Amino acid sequence: MNNKKILKTEQKKIFQDITKILVEYDERKNRIENYSNPELHYIRKAVTVTDPDLIRVELTETSAFTYRIVVAYSSEMAHFMTEWVHEDGIAQERVTHLSDPDHPVHAIACITDLYKACKA
Repeated sequence: MNNKKILKTEQKKIFQDITKILVEYDERKNRIENYSNPELHYIRKAVTVTDPDLIRVELTETSAFTYRIVVAYSSEMAHFMTEWVHEDGIAQERVTHLSDPDHPVHAIACITDLYKACKA
């Protein structure tokens, strides 16, 4: 079973928005200080501002609500690749609030939505 999926341009824009929220949260909470490799935070931050056509985003579901994310950037000036594990708390909360379809968590885009929306 191949559970690796590649995002299309419109999905990459949503992915960048999600990643930007997470990066900004880490900055506000000073979580970067506890990272064993804080430079990786800045690579993820770069992912949020680049042209989506210059990145390749690959999602692999590793377990329920957990994804391996690989992002590769390539331009004439630079190339980089980074990866991280993302635990989708939004999708988890949706399960908690399944009986309340009006709960705001159902209106927030999440990695699980992107994964389910794209073809293998």
